[in-house]
Amino acid sequence: MILSNLTVYCQNKSEFTDYNLPVKDQQVFYEFIDSTTTKGKSQEQIYYAGQKAFVEVFNDSKSVIEIDNKTDGHITGKGIVKDTYSIGFITPNTDAVKFIIDFKSKDGKYRLQFYNFSSTFPNEAHFSPLDKVLNFWNKSWRIRFFKSFDQAMRQSIDQFNKALVRNLSSHGSDF
Repeated sequence: MILSNLTVYCQNKSEFTDYNLPVKDQQVFYEFIDSTTTKGKSQEQIYYAGQKAFVEVFNDSKSVIEIDNKTDGHITGKGIVKDTYSIGFITPNTDAVKFIIDFKSKDGKYRLQFYNFSSTFPNEAHFSPLDKVLNFWNKSWRIRFFKSFDQAMRQSIDQFNKALVRNLSSHGSDF
């Protein structure tokens, strides 16, 4: 069980706060910091558990990971999540959301950040920054999209954290 909190940044001027999304510097930004489940673990142990979590969570971790620095305990990649949601009577849509995932380990703790989002909503032909969605369709449809988006991102963070904790507890065990 993970007892740490998801940090939510908010700025009053951002329209994203109307949709209860975490915001930092006017952009959607998710951050999770854990020092509870990693207490007493070295940076190297946490780094390897994070590296294995990338492999478990993403279908092709080699295409996701852009920066992998074992010395600094830092992994940065470009992820993609597919999300299905319904708007009114329209057939359920499946859109993709791209983002940057940044993982940083230190002795006894790690930080996970998701930011720089773009989505195929509302145009499935290409990715657009999330702020373009703010000007599309009516507000009730945007609310449904952003609610579904937020749930998908929180599930992704939870999935990554569970994989990391599982890998951390199995690190160095005999087989």
